[in-house]
Amino acid sequence: MDFLQNIDVGTIILLGGICLIGVIILIAINILGGALGIVGDLIGAVTGLIGGVTGNPISCCGCLALIGVIVVCGGAVLLISGTLSGCGTDQATNLCTLFGR
Repeated sequence: MDFLQNIDVGTIILLGGICLIGVIILIAINILGGALGIVGDLIGAVTGLIGGVTGNPISCCGCLALIGVIVVCGGAVLLISGTLSGCGTDQATNLCTLFGR
């Protein structure tokens, strides 16, 4: 127990402070690594979607077909509503009689 007489109180405080700072740095690095991992996964998912659309034409056929169906349905609605708005005027078409207008 003679070695305890050579240890200064300041040295104990310094070693404790170094250990505390080390633990804080390890926790901060772990949190930062997790946050950067989440950001990297999100970027990977976005680039994977973009790469799937441009790189592999088979994988996006369903999406393109759905977009095409939506565009065709929207166009049909616009065409029919535009035609039906002319009913009762001089420019009435046979479509008006089909819908009973």
